[in-house]
Amino acid sequence: VDDSDNSAIMRYFGMGPYESYVDKHLASHMGLFEKKVADNFEHYVRPQENSAHCSTYYATVRRPDGTGLEFVSDKGFSFNAQNYSAETLTETAHDYELTPDNKVYISIDYRQSGVGSNSCGPELAEKYRLNEKEFSFEFKVRPLLPGENI
Repeated sequence: VDDSDNSAIMRYFGMGPYESYVDKHLASHMGLFEKKVADNFEHYVRPQENSAHCSTYYATVRRPDGTGLEFVSDKGFSFNAQNYSAETLTETAHDYELTPDNKVYISIDYRQSGVGSNSCGPELAEKYRLNEKEFSFEFKVRPLLPGENI
């Protein structure tokens, strides 16, 4: 999705309004949330995965003209929309060095392991790990047209 003017809007039904992961969601609650994609970012000193929303069942990302994409699943998924690619976050040493792209990068994941780690604390609890060797997951993607009510 083009976002050259940083005006793309994300709307989702899931855990929010703050970032939420399987092991980090006590400040969040289930609901319908909407915000600019440009505002869906946590400035960690060292850029990294951030601002995903677990247990999402419905999400859209739209430009001001109403065009965009809709994502739906009857199983909760992890949803994220940002103006930075995963590669940019991995390759950038400090958050002040980030420059938003003129795009929206959308991530739909079956699940993610928790974000806790033993780099500076205890090992991630087994219940928060994604250890499945096989799984089945599906979701629907639909283009959105100007003027559509969703």
